[in-house]
Amino acid sequence: MGLVIIGMCIYLSFPIMLLVFLIVYILRNGKKEGFRKTIKSKTAIVSIVLIFIVLIFMCGGFFNFSFIPRSSNTLFENYILKPIPESVEVLDSFDGSPNFYPDECLHFKTSPADFQLILAVKNWEIAPEEGLGGFQCGNFDSHWYFTFTPPSFGNKVATYTFVPRENDIEVMFVNSQMNEVYYFYHDGNMP
Repeated sequence: MGLVIIGMCIYLSFPIMLLVFLIVYILRNGKKEGFRKTIKSKTAIVSIVLIFIVLIFMCGGFFNFSFIPRSSNTLFENYILKPIPESVEVLDSFDGSPNFYPDECLHFKTSPADFQLILAVKNWEIAPEEGLGGFQCGNFDSHWYFTFTPPSFGNKVATYTFVPRENDIEVMFVNSQMNEVYYFYHDGNMP
């Protein structure tokens, strides 16, 4: 998500530079040729049109990419494993990106062998229950919210963690049969 914000800032700098150019052009040439003549010049008109075109594309791209949640399969491929093993059946997902929410969540079933494959892809570590606290995806009234373990798992749950980069954490809760998993990704760098 951090790269998306950096990309948006870089993209925003282009219309800002065009606007600064337009203002400087109008101020400099407005004294010599007059404001009306300067604002009607080809340079000013092209600059104004370019600013509007860039803003329209920017808004269109922002709406297309930021407010549409990714599919369950896309989330699985982005965060867990690509290609998706045949035994995986995603039951539910939550994509926080469209609302600038720092969490992504998946609930899926898999075979124990494919779960071992998932563990092997990253450097997952078994985690103790005490230090993790609660997890939540979405609103507090969401079925994703619970204090530590998924309620349907009872007391027989294994917890795995992975730290992809500083301030971020990935957590997987798996049942005793190792065939049902709740996955959480928390982006600690998001405000």
